[in-house]
Amino acid sequence: MLSEYNSLQKDFSRLLITSDGYQLNPAYNKLLGLQKTMTKACGRAFIEYDASLSKQKERVSHGIHLKSKKGKHKGLPSDGTVWRVSVKTLNFLLNGLLDYRQTIEHPCMQRCNELRGFVRGNTANTTVGSIVLTITDTLKNTLIEISKGYRNPSLTQIFLLNNFHFIQKRIKESGLLSKDIKNSGFVSLYQKLMDEAQDKYSSNSWDRALEYVSILDSEKILKRCEKKPDGSLEPDRWAKASIKSKFKEFNERFAKQYEDQSVWSVPDADLRSQIRNRNMKKILEAYEQFYK
Repeated sequence: MLSEYNSLQKDFSRLLITSDGYQLNPAYNKLLGLQKTMTKACGRAFIEYDASLSKQKERVSHGIHLKSKKGKHKGLPSDGTVWRVSVKTLNFLLNGLLDYRQTIEHPCMQRCNELRGFVRGNTANTTVGSIVLTITDTLKNTLIEISKGYRNPSLTQIFLLNNFHFIQKRIKESGLLSKDIKNSGFVSLYQKLMDEAQDKYSSNSWDRALEYVSILDSEKILKRCEKKPDGSLEPDRWAKASIKSKFKEFNERFAKQYEDQSVWSVPDADLRSQIRNRNMKKILEAYEQFYK
């Protein structure tokens, strides 16, 4: 639609240059009417695209990963990787939409009621930026909604982490942040979303294993220990059994988390390293503190 509108603009300009006043009027009126019609159609096309993105919530089979006859996933990715619709949406915005920046920013397009209504309410600096913010916001809300289809709450957060990181990274690489959405707070919003997802991921996975090496009840164990002449502590039978049980439960929970997460996917190397380092730091600190 934008390509056709762009061609029409060129034809319109050519007509104005080559035609004399007598010949111009009928053709001018026809092209002007066609221009208005196509402008409205472009505005409605953005609205329909955004609506179809929102409808993905209904199309995804929550918790079930079905394949069509062509072998493509209809549902959620079973390993929590970046959703195919996220990839398609960002490709549309950054590989397709930006090629028609001049067309979208044309004064005739700016006067389109459908387009103005579609992008109303965000803090972008340009119409292109407004379209990007509106559609990525719909994608964000759709991701949050469909992520509830995972039965494992930790995998839910891995899915969100992958997708939020993907969106933020693609937008950063596009150059939109320097002008179009400079003051929108886009980066800080997605950083906050990723931090929240990381915290929820930890609380639903490794934190459950760390409960067994918590020092919160260490006072109870210490009271059952006898202080020896050399200053060391000798636990009684109950304390020994309690400590042994804690390590056993921790090892079992740790092994279970490792088994579950070994089939999950974090395709971005930087994000994968960030998650791994945060996990290692948290686990090692808690384990070492309890061990001492």
